Amino acid sequence: MNSLSRIPENPTKNSKCIIMLHWVWSNKEDLFGLSSYFAEEDYIFSLDWCFWLGENRHAWYRVDFSTGKPLYTKEDLEKGYRHIMEFIQEISEKFDFSLDQIFLMGFSQGAIMSYYTLYRSPEFIWGIIALSGRILSEIDFVWIDIERYFNKKIFIWHGNQDQVIWVESSNGAIQFAKQLQIEPEVHLYNIPHTISQVEMTDIISWL
Repeated sequence: MNSLSRIPENPTKNSKCIIMLHWVWSNKEDLFGLSSYFAEEDYIFSLDWCFWLGENRHAWYRVDFSTGKPLYTKEDLEKGYRHIMEFIQEISEKFDFSLDQIFLMGFSQGAIMSYYTLYRSPEFIWGIIALSGRILSEIDFVWIDIERYFNKKIFIWHGNQDQVIWVESSNGAIQFAKQLQIEPEVHLYNIPHTISQVEMTDIISWL
């Protein structure tokens, strides 16, 4: 698949596998620049797109903001989810990762997909790092099996000046975690819809 990677020369039993998921109208190169924050023994992957929106502009699912609310189709959402799952399976077979190594790290639409992927397929990842995201209405807890989420990890952070995905969305994300009986690590920062060095320091400490 179309991705960037940083493979450690000397991995250890404590090596993490971080799979980065970019935001809408972005691409794999944007988050990959954060690789230097992670330990040298960690595996870093930055996965690209599913839908092409223009030169170097991609999305996990197409979204229409013309009405003031994000509109998308379930078909597009499922295609983005399958794209991520196929990549996880591909690298797991190649590098023989254990479950407790694999984390999704997504920003904005990438964070939305991180929540959704954990909800759908907790057996394939150990946790998520969700940056400025929200929970999709497709997530339904009626028939959920709580035991599938035992000991999973969720790191949530959001900027309280975010005018793209409002900071109040983090409340829904916290409730999502607690519905799964997961106690999330939550950080709110005095920043807009962006990523700063302070957040990255907190992420590395949490990992």
